[in-house]
Amino acid sequence: MNKTAIIGILAVAAIGIAIFALTRPEPTPQERLSDAVGEASGAVEDAVKALGDAANEARDAAADELQAATTELQDSAINMAATVMEQVNSSAQETKEELRRLMEEWKSSGVVTEEGINFDNALATVEASNLSARSKDLITELLSSLQSLPAEATAKLAELEAALGN
Repeated sequence: MNKTAIIGILAVAAIGIAIFALTRPEPTPQERLSDAVGEASGAVEDAVKALGDAANEARDAAADELQAATTELQDSAINMAATVMEQVNSSAQETKEELRRLMEEWKSSGVVTEEGINFDNALATVEASNLSARSKDLITELLSSLQSLPAEATAKLAELEAALGN
C-alpha cells in the first residue's frame, strides 16, 4: 500500500468518527436511568465494602481490648488468690504458734494436769490470748464441749497437742 492510500483510509475513518460523534443521538431517559443505577449500584457496593471493613476493624479492636481486659482480670485474680493464701498461711501459722504457746502455758500454770483441765482458768487464758476472735470462739466451744465430757478432755487435748506438733 502506498502513502496516498493510507492517508485516504485514515481520512475516511476520521470523517466516519466525526459523523458518528456529531450524529450520535442523545441517550434516552431509560439509558440515563440505567447508567445512574449502575453508578449508584457501584457506589453502594463500595459503601458496603467500606462498612464491612470498618466493622471488621472494630470487631478486631474490641476482641483485642476484651482479651487484654480478660488477661488483666486473670492476673489480678491470681495475684489476689496468692495474697489471700499468703495471709491464710501466715494467719494459720500464727494461730498454730499461739495455740502451742497456750498449751505450754496451760501445762506450766497447772490449767492442764494429769488429772484433767481447770476449765475456768483455760477459758480465762484463751480470752487473754492474742488469738483471733474466730479462733477464741472455736477454742471456747471446744473447751465447753470437753467440760461436759471430762473423761475425754485430756485425750482430746493430747490429740490437739499432737496436731500442733508438740
